Amino acid sequence: DLEASRKMTQDKKISQPIKILFVGAMIKPKGVEETLKVAKFLETKGIHYELDLVGDGPDLNQFKKQAEDFGISSKVHFHGGVSHYQVSRFYEKAHFLCLLSHTEGWPKVISEGMAYGVVPLSTPVGSIPHYLKKFQIGRVLQAGDIQGFVQEVENYLNDPRLWKEESLRALKYAELFTYEKYLDEVRELFNS
Repeated sequence: DLEASRKMTQDKKISQPIKILFVGAMIKPKGVEETLKVAKFLETKGIHYELDLVGDGPDLNQFKKQAEDFGISSKVHFHGGVSHYQVSRFYEKAHFLCLLSHTEGWPKVISEGMAYGVVPLSTPVGSIPHYLKKFQIGRVLQAGDIQGFVQEVENYLNDPRLWKEESLRALKYAELFTYEKYLDEVRELFNS
């Protein structure tokens, strides 16, 4: 998967419409409401975007109604639960992974997105801030800082070279989260 994703996304560039992706359970603690607020604010700033939300959950209909109430339902697409293959098609097109969760460890969706050169925008939960700082990719802000997230998207738009550098670093560091790497570390642990 990693080799295929690298070939598909090596030439990816940031341009409008910005492709923002959320992958996860459709529940409030995952930050879907905050993600919709980011989209609404992008709309008011005149930034062209598309937001794809992949996942299912008990709050899905509430989030669909919120998108309608915000007047952004034409640019916000709810796809429900999809297969691993289908999710990879979303990663392939995305510029940003928006994960404004209230709690996480190291979410698999971030490393999956990184394998496709997707730059993460996240909240400071779990080990996310540690790794994003170490890899020098993405941005970490408080969930309620909607204007801050939008400002970061604008900053990347104004400096496409920066986005591209971080996208390529994401591709590079995604290798640390492969199953093969995990098995190597387990073998090393047993050998020591």
